[in-house]
Amino acid sequence: MRTHHRDYPCPVVTVVRTSDTVGRAEHRHFSSSNQIAAAMIVYVTKNVLSAGIQERTVMERDGNFIKVKPFPNEINIAQYYWKPHWHETREAAILHAEEHRKKRIVALKKQIAKLEAMTFE
Repeated sequence: MRTHHRDYPCPVVTVVRTSDTVGRAEHRHFSSSNQIAAAMIVYVTKNVLSAGIQERTVMERDGNFIKVKPFPNEINIAQYYWKPHWHETREAAILHAEEHRKKRIVALKKQIAKLEAMTFE
């Protein structure tokens, strides 16, 4: 637990956004009201094409922002996700994963076309 500028204990998450807050950090504070009473299971699709759909247990939730419990083999560092990267149902996670897979296939086909059109003299 870190202390905030007023020296009271407060968990602080530093999120750096590249588009609208270049170089500035945004601090998000979790209060005790954000604690999840029952174990809430979510399906994370952040790195779905490399890691697959991960079933995670939520520790804290603040609207569309969640803190998940680390896996036993992970270093005890909390991980945070925004709403487009986590889902409350497995079906929604699968739809999101399929969407990403299709977009990646289109991007790779474009890349292949560029490579096939390339000539060296």
